[in-house]
Amino acid sequence: MELSTLIRARMESPTPLYDSKGNEFSNIVEQFNIVRGYLETLPSFTRPVGIMLPKEPQFVLLMLACMERGIPYVPLSVGTPEERLADIVEDADIQSVIRQENFDAILSRGKIPDKLADRQLPAEHPLYIIFTSGSTGRPKGVAISRGAFKAYSDWLVDYLGDSITEDDRVLQITEFTFDISLIDIILYLRKGTPLYFSGFNNIIVKLAQEIELKQITAFSTVPNNMTMLLSDLVVKKSDFSRLRTLMVGGARFSYGLYQKISQHCRGLDIHNFYGPTEFTIYCHAKKMTFDPVQDARDHTVSIGLPNTQVQPEILVDDRFGEAFEQGELILSGAQIMNGYVNNSEKTAEAITEIQGRKFYKTGDLAYKDDRGEYFIVGRLDDTIKVRGYRVNLLDIDSYIARLDFVQDVTTIAIPDEIRENLTVCYLIPKADVRESLKIVDVKRKLKEVLMDYQVPDKVVFTDRFPTNTSGKVCKKTLAAQFLESQK
Repeated sequence: MELSTLIRARMESPTPLYDSKGNEFSNIVEQFNIVRGYLETLPSFTRPVGIMLPKEPQFVLLMLACMERGIPYVPLSVGTPEERLADIVEDADIQSVIRQENFDAILSRGKIPDKLADRQLPAEHPLYIIFTSGSTGRPKGVAISRGAFKAYSDWLVDYLGDSITEDDRVLQITEFTFDISLIDIILYLRKGTPLYFSGFNNIIVKLAQEIELKQITAFSTVPNNMTMLLSDLVVKKSDFSRLRTLMVGGARFSYGLYQKISQHCRGLDIHNFYGPTEFTIYCHAKKMTFDPVQDARDHTVSIGLPNTQVQPEILVDDRFGEAFEQGELILSGAQIMNGYVNNSEKTAEAITEIQGRKFYKTGDLAYKDDRGEYFIVGRLDDTIKVRGYRVNLLDIDSYIARLDFVQDVTTIAIPDEIRENLTVCYLIPKADVRESLKIVDVKRKLKEVLMDYQVPDKVVFTDRFPTNTSGKVCKKTLAAQFLESQK
């Protein structure tokens, strides 16, 4: 079913939406139609609308109205700095930024319009633009088409089958500026699954309480949140017995997290999803079997098989690699982005044509095994030089994560004039050793599992990692904290 038709059908008999306080959102149909009427008055249906609302049901309402009317939208965080907002508005050519006060005025002054004409939109018409951090400091706007979104949605519904239905309760955790939040929207539209909005604000104990009190059965989140939820201090005091399905993605699924999930989540459907924003949410999936031989190789967790409309390759010295050859993971298929808005230079750097096929270059170092499953072993830009040796930071983390006293770990590189790079390991110890563990003991253990040049120069204990708005570990913040501590 075409997206606009699907949305109208869902709004005729809407599935409940519950705000972060647990209240059912009322007047969905009336508000949806008023917003549709407002969008119809805008001067252009090709120029996008910016949505800067709190992460509550009204955000979804406006998002769906834009999708139905064929007007691209740009999700924005409340409190976005004005300078960054100005860059986004300029690059995306946003015609209107709708904030809470604008939205309230639309509802108070608006009226339900007469029947609106359907728009026949081509598959390449932009559906949304999500801005990600750019290497120059200026954000890059990833334009995703209606066709790419449909390709992913069709795959997800088929992949999940009947494991999530209208009888489930999905906790909406992720900010809408992060594209994995759209999994919740797809489940709402295609499965009729009620959405319960989380207000945990990175307070992990509150997230655990929401899962328990709202009797949540399924949610999608990033690995860092799962690691914190399954920490000894949280999991022992929580009741997750209603949970049935966990969808984890957006960052590295560490072997340490795999061990914790194997310990605490047997009997649940656990999915490791992988994919860059530029390839529409996710492009690979692995359902955990809880058999380490099937789920991982050399303590690297599998990202599984590609989606049905995704054709991945491993690029090795300008040729496609064979099984177990490491190279850059490149992606072709219907989910590929239109490009970076107003940035043809960056688009040309990211998308290449090989043998008549268009590929997105992920920058991820990967290989596929003899079963056709894929494994991410690092980032090309995470491969650094230390004392003349090539070192991959993710590789270091994978070895450290195996140590029995480690809950989670992230290693960063600080440029150094003499040694090329200084490596700093930020380590969250397990609760039972947190008071007794010493840096000198950690260093001794690291020398047992790492080459001399791989052993981090510094080890720093921490209770948690700083995260960005997407819930990913923010290495820039860690680097800034380290440099500040050295003054």
